[in-house]
Amino acid sequence: MLNRGDSDLSPGSYQDSHEDTAEAVALLPTSEQLEIAESILERLKPADKQNIGSMIHSRGQLAGIILAALGIFWWLSVLNIGADNEYNQYTSLISGLSFVTVSWFLPILIFFGSLLNAIGRHRGQPAPSMFAGILFLMCFFFTAEPLVRTLADGGDLNTGLWQTIRLLILGSGVYFSANLFIEAFLLDWVKKLEEAYFGIEISPLQEQEVKVESLSPEEDAEDNPSP
Repeated sequence: MLNRGDSDLSPGSYQDSHEDTAEAVALLPTSEQLEIAESILERLKPADKQNIGSMIHSRGQLAGIILAALGIFWWLSVLNIGADNEYNQYTSLISGLSFVTVSWFLPILIFFGSLLNAIGRHRGQPAPSMFAGILFLMCFFFTAEPLVRTLADGGDLNTGLWQTIRLLILGSGVYFSANLFIEAFLLDWVKKLEEAYFGIEISPLQEQEVKVESLSPEEDAEDNPSP
């Protein structure tokens, strides 16, 4: 503790103390990091600090299971039947992409769209959210295009419906898997942030309700006796 009234306080010692304080402040997390961490915890609501590790594990594991199941589904329903099969005969209006190309290009767009959406939500930036909306709209177009074009051209309804259903399964599955992975990554970031700054514990902001109870004259007299 520094006392400016002490006669033995030299300018050099005051400067050293000031430098130590500046270094200590520099080691603290920034306000932006704290706001992002609080936003993550407020949205995901872990029960306690120990529960963060189990949430990371469960979300990462479920994301892997969904992704593996989608890989098997894509191999069986798209790649295994061949590009020459009638159910894979489809050319998109965008760049003339084939159905097989769209079937693996669509999940990539959804993953990056989910990533940009998470960045825009937690950092409060409009640009990533805007590009995420553009990517999601493109994904919706690719998914609905086979069925809509089949209905418009009077083609085989079963073919267009089966193409849209497969794209819908692949797209929605990757969307859920990507969001689970992103949530696990964000929780891991919060956990490492707390571990990096010893003694810092981040908790979500919660509104506290204050209850005011009215006391009867007899209870007020008992609680606050007159001298």
